Amino acid sequence: MAMAAPPIPYNKNGLSCADQSCSDPPPDGKVHIKDTQASGSGCPPSSVSIQISKDRSTVTIGMSEMSSYYGKGFTAKDNKHNCAIHTVLEYPGGYQFSVMSATYNGGARLDPGVSAMLESSYFFSSAPSTIKHTRTLISGPQYKKKPGNPFQKVDTMNDKTFIWSPCGSEGILNVNNILSVDSDGDDNGLTLRGEVSAYDATIQFKQEVAIIWRKCGPTEKDEAEAAKQAGRGGKSPGGSRGDGWDLNASPTIYSASLGDWRKPHALSDFDTQLKTPIVGNGQTADE
Repeated sequence: MAMAAPPIPYNKNGLSCADQSCSDPPPDGKVHIKDTQASGSGCPPSSVSIQISKDRSTVTIGMSEMSSYYGKGFTAKDNKHNCAIHTVLEYPGGYQFSVMSATYNGGARLDPGVSAMLESSYFFSSAPSTIKHTRTLISGPQYKKKPGNPFQKVDTMNDKTFIWSPCGSEGILNVNNILSVDSDGDDNGLTLRGEVSAYDATIQFKQEVAIIWRKCGPTEKDEAEAAKQAGRGGKSPGGSRGDGWDLNASPTIYSASLGDWRKPHALSDFDTQLKTPIVGNGQTADE
């Protein structure tokens, strides 16, 4: 029998969360980034930074080499790049978190008729078929001057389709970002140009992921304790599918785009295979 999850958090006015007003985070100093790995054409080694804010409300991902280009002299490989990020977040038992929104910052130079698409997919390793998608568009010609104007784009989730981390002491959040630039018509890169990248040396391409916290319901606590007593080291409920694959294993990511999504895949697999948004057979957010 499936166990009911705690209800969506409500703020003091009894309204479901449309922002972080009803977030109930763990105590200060109790949330840590334990490990981060990245892979993809848009994030070569040592080009990714990640940190969590002091109030535990925002995970900031810096991608200094993330960029895509369109126009004469560029190939199809230059038009789209991805960065898959695998982060282990450590927090006290009895809490869990969900992604609420994503804010993108960078620089864009887009001629009229050229657009950039920012796409992200989020899932937890404990539930790899439950995937959350965000997508936001930047259209030319608002950012014509070189090196382009700084931009900020926000994509907010539907609060009724939150996906939650395991109720335990560790959650493995996987984020795949895809940045693409293309013409809206049949220019074929002959006359129009487009670029999205870091604005300058001081403003890198970054993604600010707003998260909301809640305390676990009694059923999640009971299941986590049962798992601990069963010798699984207090891993989150659903940490093992019972088919030999440990969904909490590191350093692997579980992706529906790489064949059998139940099997672990090395991060290096993303370099050549993860060129399109993650598509799964499970739940997805509204697009």
